Amino acid sequence: MLMGCGANPERYMNNVVEKTYIGMTEKEFKELFKDEKVIAMKPEVTVYLIDKRTYHDLYGWRGDYRYFYFVNQKLVQVDKGERAVDYRIRID
Repeated sequence: MLMGCGANPERYMNNVVEKTYIGMTEKEFKELFKDEKVIAMKPEVTVYLIDKRTYHDLYGWRGDYRYFYFVNQKLVQVDKGERAVDYRIRID
């Protein structure tokens, strides 16, 4: 079975991350990636999500994603975000 880039979310996301850089303008980002989704907007801050999923016959859905954080229209951070399970509760 031969799988192209479209069928491999991890490869697609690696390609996305390789094409981005800290300091990239929001305009450049939006021209380069047409599948971005706005997740949050505040004055001077915009957060985008690129989410790539594909169906894999043996294992069900596969996917990968990244959040892109822009401050004053410049990329300042790329990550997978925080999930509730990532928080730690400290009990004294």
